[in-house]
Amino acid sequence: SFPTEVFTIAAQVRLATPGSRAAIIARGEDDNSFNLSWQMYVGRTGSLEVMLEASNEDNYCYPNNDCVPQGVCESDDMFVADGMWHHVAITRDVSGTLVFYVDGAERARCTGTGTPSSNNRKSLSIGSTHGQIGPLPPGGVEPPIWFFPGEIENPAMWSRSLSAADVLAVHEAGVDIGSADLKGYWSLNEGEGQTVFDRSPAANHGYRGGQPAADSADPTWVN
Repeated sequence: SFPTEVFTIAAQVRLATPGSRAAIIARGEDDNSFNLSWQMYVGRTGSLEVMLEASNEDNYCYPNNDCVPQGVCESDDMFVADGMWHHVAITRDVSGTLVFYVDGAERARCTGTGTPSSNNRKSLSIGSTHGQIGPLPPGGVEPPIWFFPGEIENPAMWSRSLSAADVLAVHEAGVDIGSADLKGYWSLNEGEGQTVFDRSPAANHGYRGGQPAADSADPTWVN
């Protein structure tokens, strides 16, 4: 299963300033029955951010700490929406410390953060998320939101908090599919078709778009 409280999430991204939140990886979907757990995204100002959702549906947003306030953060520049490729990573350890990395370097650290919910049986999503606040729409299914208006490569996650040296190694050499506690690694280099292959031993294969069958809303493969 995908990690909730202790994790590392990483990806390579390229985009211009999004103007609205742009999800990179989201652990599950919030349909008002289950919780989001966490999501890594680029905020409206173009900086790397993360949201955690507790089992009581409180949302904690870092490093700005501008949702339900909890914990203390120290941060440096995390602007990534400059049209260039950047490697981004976030770790959370058992003590509740979040560490943010851009291009292999630590850029922010938050201690005493909220605890992500483990009440999550929904799918992982890459390049969008779910979780519109308020009553469910007709049919009881929330549409995807926070679409990523750029490119994503090599998203990955681990069920442990990688060290700074580990994150730097991933940035410099890529994901080692034999690394301990790797729970998912999608190179996104298929170039065609609907299947998105998980290259990790977990084999959590997915599909392009919101359903296994092709449709006009599917994201575009970029070579």
